[in-house]
Parts: sequence; C-alpha cells; structure tokens
Amino acid sequence: DFATGVNNSATAEGTSPSGTKITDKSDSGNPNDPNETGTAGDAAGSDPTGLIMPAISVVKSSGTPSPLPLVAGTSKIVYTFVLKNTGNVDLTTVTLTDTKLNLNNVTIAPGSLAVGASATYTAEYTISAQNITDGVISNDATATGKPTDKNGTVIPNVTDPVGKSSSGNPGDPNAGPINSDGSPSGSTNTNLETPKLSVVKTSSISDNPAKVGSVVTYTYLVKNIGNV
Repeated sequence: DFATGVNNSATAEGTSPSGTKITDKSDSGNPNDPNETGTAGDAAGSDPTGLIMPAISVVKSSGTPSPLPLVAGTSKIVYTFVLKNTGNVDLTTVTLTDTKLNLNNVTIAPGSLAVGASATYTAEYTISAQNITDGVISNDATATGKPTDKNGTVIPNVTDPVGKSSSGNPGDPNAGPINSDGSPSGSTNTNLETPKLSVVKTSSISDNPAKVGSVVTYTYLVKNIGNV
C-alpha cells in the first residue's frame, strides 16, 4: 500500500417503489455513466488513493584527524553528511543541523531532493583539549525537508520528515551506539586515539663522595599518558 497507494471502490444499491433494483459503482469505468467518479486510465471499479509518505535519512561519517599527533586548536576532522529522500514525494527546504559543528538549519544545495535523490555536505571541526582528554567526540546530526507536490508547492497538513544520523534504533542501519545499560546513546561517537608515553630517569650512587669503583644505579619510570 505504501508503494502503490490504496485501490478500492464502493457500490450503492437501492430498490424503487415498483421493485426495480438499481446499482452504481463509484468508478465503473463506463464513460457514459453520469455518476462516474474515476479518472481516465483508472481500472474499472477502482478508486486509487495515493498515500503521501515523506521520509529523509542522513548518514554521517568522519575522516582521519589531521595533523597527527593531535594538537588542541590545530588538528581538525572533516565530517561528511549524505542526505537522501527515502519517501515517495519530493522535498524542498532541505536543511541540516549539527550543534557540535555549529550547523543550524543549514540549507543543503541544491535545496530540494526528488524522490530517491541524495545530496552531500561536508563540514570541518577543530579538536579541543577536552576532546583529546575525553578521547572521543560525540555529536548527532538531524536532516529535515518539506514535502511538496509536482509543482513544488508545500503539501499542507503533512508533517515534515526528520532524519537523524543516530536514531538509537537497533534496526536502523544508521543507528548510533548503545550505552552500557542497553539504552540508545542518541549520538555518533568519533574516537580520538592519542598514544603517548613519558619516561622519568633517576640515578643513585653507592658511595658519597664518589670514588673509583663506585656504582651508579639508574631507575626508569615509563608511563602511558595517552588514551589507548
């Protein structure tokens, strides 16, 4: 039904005072029927009703941070967003919102999407010191559009479709990660791997003051100060 619409017809019957039975179909396919309600090309006995099913999806991916190793305020990540009209009507005023990237209802060129069409948008994010400390960047993107008819006119009383890059729905191929308690996190996580080591060397001598034959002992403390 979603793909083809709903096809049905109605039949009315009545009996005249003289006992004559009469019937009429809502779509008889008879061009001589004065009560014909169908349109040219409709199958006889069928009144097709189209179903308006607007839908939009957005898939977000992140590139490799650059430059490496990470430097707060300098290293950047490029995010790529692919928006697609997955419904059965055209969409206009297609916009994208991602608060982490300071994107607020940004119009995505060309501004409209025909049924099945896609558009790509890229945005850059500068990595902060807190991001490096956390080892992850969590954010989410939302896409919207306005359903329109073949003339590009917004269809009234039809809810604008909304797509999220992380729905939290395990059945959604674009869904985001799940929290440890099994609940949806509602965000897309980009891991920042920052391997880093520190080494501290200390020394001690067996004799004080030192003399020929004194032994010097060195101690090394190696510590993982990265996030992997």
